[in-house]
Amino acid sequence: MDSSASDSPGSSGKKLVTRQFLYGKMQSQKLSTMDEKLAYLENYLLSSYGDTEENIEQLKVNINYFKTAMRQKWSEAHRKEDRFIKLNHSWLNGTFEIPIQDQNRPGRPSRSFIESSDRSKRRKPEVIRSAAENSILIYAAQSTLRTKGLRNASEILKEITKSPTIAQKYKSELGKPNILKPQEALAMFIEADLTRQQYEIIRETNKSVYPCYDKLLDAKKECYPPEQLIKVTSLYAESTLQSLIDNSYAPFNVLSGSTCNY
Repeated sequence: MDSSASDSPGSSGKKLVTRQFLYGKMQSQKLSTMDEKLAYLENYLLSSYGDTEENIEQLKVNINYFKTAMRQKWSEAHRKEDRFIKLNHSWLNGTFEIPIQDQNRPGRPSRSFIESSDRSKRRKPEVIRSAAENSILIYAAQSTLRTKGLRNASEILKEITKSPTIAQKYKSELGKPNILKPQEALAMFIEADLTRQQYEIIRETNKSVYPCYDKLLDAKKECYPPEQLIKVTSLYAESTLQSLIDNSYAPFNVLSGSTCNY
């Protein structure tokens, strides 16, 4: 039998895979210790095939046999992968039995996790939690998110699990309303061509988000060049080009939180 998973011919309630398949599965996770790799493998098997209490119990027995043999053989190979594979080639090509629900057996068909009842959803993760340390579960979740292309979610999970303080900061930030800066509110005011009365009506809906109208006036004044750089006579008004450029970009600097010299 090859090293990939496959159904056994004419199987009734079981699936056979090679031990090479199991070894490759846990090695692919790049975990640092053999215990972590074995815990990941147990997690994977229980979450993938532990759809009934009967299957879970039998699967745990089979996994324990595999783990015991794996630790012994790994130790005998002095924890060297190439030596381990050379000494245990025949053993790795042997089979591992995975109990699965017999499709011809009468009774309710198994459901996916999403389709399961709340009680089943609470039970299935409990099997996984009891079989692995928190650090392994968190790492597995991060790896799954990255595999699914959710790299940002993976990074956030990594951050919030570093300490309770970081997690609390994330939670606090999520609960805060998106407060507009005066410059943002001014941009909205101009873009929507609002009157003061219209803006005040909008602000009444959520005063914690929209700054008062006086703040908009202050933000507007910040867009003007300094008075000492403006010269006004009866014939003309002028200002230096640099002051006009500086004040044109000033709102962008405030909104982006950066400081640029032009």
